[in-house]
Amino acid sequence: MATAFNTIIADRQINNNRNARMEGKIIAMPKKAPELEMDTEKLRKIMVNAYRIGDTEYAERAKRRVWELHKVGDTELDQRFGEVIAAYETFLTERNDRTTRATRTWQKVRNKGVKQAIIEWVTSKQERQGFIDLVEAGYGDYTIEALVMAMPQEFDADVVMAARKRLAGSGINTNTLN
Repeated sequence: MATAFNTIIADRQINNNRNARMEGKIIAMPKKAPELEMDTEKLRKIMVNAYRIGDTEYAERAKRRVWELHKVGDTELDQRFGEVIAAYETFLTERNDRTTRATRTWQKVRNKGVKQAIIEWVTSKQERQGFIDLVEAGYGDYTIEALVMAMPQEFDADVVMAARKRLAGSGINTNTLN
């Protein structure tokens, strides 16, 4: 007679056997470098598998490629903004352990437009939580302020100075951003 307890023991034995089979096996890495992949779903799978086997450097390369492919519009500013938002949404998803979208960010962009939303975020007196989160996670180069520093020709001098000041105040070298 099978009981719930017997089922738990059987499941543990199956998992132990599966783990024993995996030990000593070489897991093949994808043939294509993440920087060359165009399919974001494949890249997400590559990222998950690379983290699973402990290759964080490869997973980070795949993650950054997903961000590069996240496009919002046709202009270069829109495309770079898409990368920044993809980075932030990835951060939120990893932190919350479930898919999380930056809904208030998208709402502001819908109401004001990409450029005006960026200007308002950068020139606000208070640091946004997204900025703080990305800097603390080591993704300071994927903040709105870094985007402004990378594309100073798109913004007025006061906006660029506000971005430089906020980044410098957080310990990010503004000379290395591009």
